[in-house]
Amino acid sequence: MSVFYSRFAEYYDALYSFKDYKTESETLRKIIEAHKRSDGNTLLDVACGTGGHIQYLRQYYTTWGIDVSNEMLDVARMKFNGVEFRHADMTDFDLKRGFDVVVCLFGSINYLTTKEAFRKAVANFSKHTVEGGVLVMEPIFTKERMHSFSIGMQCVDDAEYKLSRVNSTLVAGDIAYLNFHFLLATRDGVEHIFDPSPLGVFSESEFMSAMEDAGYQIVDDKTGLSKQSMFVGVKE
Repeated sequence: MSVFYSRFAEYYDALYSFKDYKTESETLRKIIEAHKRSDGNTLLDVACGTGGHIQYLRQYYTTWGIDVSNEMLDVARMKFNGVEFRHADMTDFDLKRGFDVVVCLFGSINYLTTKEAFRKAVANFSKHTVEGGVLVMEPIFTKERMHSFSIGMQCVDDAEYKLSRVNSTLVAGDIAYLNFHFLLATRDGVEHIFDPSPLGVFSESEFMSAMEDAGYQIVDDKTGLSKQSMFVGVKE
């Protein structure tokens, strides 16, 4: 797990304050309702983080969230009452129930760095999707779209702290190293942390193959909420 989601969990929302979760959630709901054939109204957010999308999706669905970071879940629990949050790994979680909607957004699926783990996770999503339910996956990139991803910077200028994150991505085979450098300034001093943050790079055909093998019918693959790819399937 990236150090970002543990050491810097309390700063996550500030660092991503530019992200329009409301509009993204409205778009996501339209996609879900266009394809969902099951009668229920339950949704599982895999790698939910601090609950940015849950804030809006819970208005329409009985929502659960899982994440591998206890620190991110702690933030989410403080923000939302009435939402079931569980600490779990997307490759082997077992909630002993199914959902009408399973989503894995904002590149979370890319944190699996092997094809075996990737396919295992998709199969597990299927295990937790009821017949006629919908899976939505939004990778941060695919092999076909790696050219649009190179360097980045985000800064937070708060009265109590200053935080900057810069990165330059290096692709080595089927892994992209984001190579994050964090500088955090507080009253206690300045802290520098380096996080290589390796991400798996999978092709669009690998996404579709994993979904089909897991029992989904591909119904949509389009530009995602973060202007990357999106893959949508209905459980057969």
